[in-house]
Amino acid sequence: CRPAPPPGAANVAAKAAPPAPTALGALRSFRDRCARESRLRPFLLLMALYGVAMSLVEALLFLQMAREFGSSKRLMGAVTLVGTTTELPIFHRSDALVARFGHARLLRAAHGCMVLRLCALACVTPAAAPWALPLLQLLHGPCFALAWSAAVSFAADATPPRLRATSQSALSTAYYVLGAGVGSVLWSCAYEYLGARATYLSGAALVAAAAVALLPRLEGDAKGAEDAGEP
Repeated sequence: CRPAPPPGAANVAAKAAPPAPTALGALRSFRDRCARESRLRPFLLLMALYGVAMSLVEALLFLQMAREFGSSKRLMGAVTLVGTTTELPIFHRSDALVARFGHARLLRAAHGCMVLRLCALACVTPAAAPWALPLLQLLHGPCFALAWSAAVSFAADATPPRLRATSQSALSTAYYVLGAGVGSVLWSCAYEYLGARATYLSGAALVAAAAVALLPRLEGDAKGAEDAGEP
């Protein structure tokens, strides 16, 4: 049988073990990381604004199809299928794409595709909708999968291993909670008062402005590798 541990051994081991990180401690560490890594704040702002723009397509397109185009449910299903399918090859090759082109180039390409997509949607007429909308959904993969793959990789590379879960949570909050939440309200009001065409063009202008103002601030090597030895 195994000998009993000497008295007080459990207490010594407990004192020697580092304290488990708390959620509040992780948030404070991530805040400090944002102060040191100058690209994290513009990156999170960029992704929040991109979430605002993406919600324009997701919130407005099907509403417009039902109200203005009188589209059938079959066409709506085809549009959804085409958009989802285009994501698969990009997610499958995401690591290779990031390694070859880098985060900034992929995000720049995604923003360019989004501007093109929104401008094209502003020009769709009811007569052209049955063939134009499925065709334009081919841009969904480059718009979403390309941007999300680059964003997830950037957030991981820009933070040390102990903060990577927190960085992914911050990214998801910026994109899905702040971006999509604000965008849903913003674009619904814009659609009611301005109409679909002006709303799409406003979204394109927002994406272009965000790309010009924030993407140049993401250039450079990620600092996550420097902190690989951090606990």
